[in-house]
Amino acid sequence: MSGPVYGLLTGIIEKQNPRAEFSHFFTADKRKNVYRGILQNYYADEEKPVVFDTSRAWSGQMPLLANLFPSSKMIACVRDIPWIVDSFERLHQKNFLTPSLMGNYSPHGSVYTRANAWTGPEGIIGFPFDLLKQAYFGEYSDRLLILPYDSLVQKPAVMMAKVHQFLGEPAFDYDFNNLAYRADEFDSLSGVPELHQVRRKVEFQPRSTLLPPDLFQRLHNQFGWLKPGETGALGPKSRATLSG
Repeated sequence: MSGPVYGLLTGIIEKQNPRAEFSHFFTADKRKNVYRGILQNYYADEEKPVVFDTSRAWSGQMPLLANLFPSSKMIACVRDIPWIVDSFERLHQKNFLTPSLMGNYSPHGSVYTRANAWTGPEGIIGFPFDLLKQAYFGEYSDRLLILPYDSLVQKPAVMMAKVHQFLGEPAFDYDFNNLAYRADEFDSLSGVPELHQVRRKVEFQPRSTLLPPDLFQRLHNQFGWLKPGETGALGPKSRATLSG
């Protein structure tokens, strides 16, 4: 579930473009102070020293984050794309009484048109997917950790220990049998009940796909450019991908 900070920050940045009336008042240092202040002030009431902010689009702002917050890091949980599409399609079919975000608020369309919209360059899956590739092969990829979904749900303790190691944070004894979460109010705004619901127990639950075979195969293995467990093989910076 994405928070509001990314939108606040990029909204301000957009208003500082050279065509804006007051843009010439802002030096580089002033811009940095304003941008940094948005994140610092939004989380000013948090007492803990480490903040996790969520947005699928942050991977498109790696240079900015590296300069505003030199110690910042990014974790991206990834899953084979047809299974993400499958999850979205299940939510769409489950909520058949009311048009929702999953179907662009329209009762028309098919699983093919929905999948194309979700995975297209501007789609809810396709856009962040392209941003993630940009970050993975970019200059600041040493700040990025790729966390495969299948490994996380099958070996959560092992994977989270590696996450803590990546962040330089002390180990924590998670209760992976008691992690239930709901965001009913947030989900109601998109017309998709249970969109961000998390089951109580972290476990792998195999299932058959709802997608037609040709669509599943077309979307399969989009993460072929990732090399699990390998670092430093794809460029000047070390790139880490966790695997079980």
